[in-house]
Amino acid sequence: MNRYMVKAKHLDKDDFVEGYLYEHEPPLTVFSNDPTEERKWYVLQTAFADWNMPRQVDFIEIDKNTISSCTGLKDKNGVYIFENDIVKMRKYGTGYMETKVYFKDGKFAVNGSNYHFKDIKSDNMEVIGWKIG
Repeated sequence: MNRYMVKAKHLDKDDFVEGYLYEHEPPLTVFSNDPTEERKWYVLQTAFADWNMPRQVDFIEIDKNTISSCTGLKDKNGVYIFENDIVKMRKYGTGYMETKVYFKDGKFAVNGSNYHFKDIKSDNMEVIGWKIG
């Protein structure tokens, strides 16, 4: 289970990256030319390596306002489900509905068709998008 994995928007591109979260705090200095330097947030991914060479770690700078935690569950297609994902799921009765995954009361949930809070049952869900806020 990759419950520590996150998904966030790439700072320089219009796509999302998945990996492990790293917060870089600037070093404390007595004399600084730029005292307003802010913390930076990165997603860490291991890079490809061949022939038993050591794998490098890529630091991908992200927008900290788009960080979403992994639920640790996969949808019916084997795709990890993250907080803020839009999932398509079966309605109570017939048909399908789209809803957003969120974190509430210590667990991940979705809005069900006849109720407002439902535990995730990932085997009947399909990730179809992502929306922050």
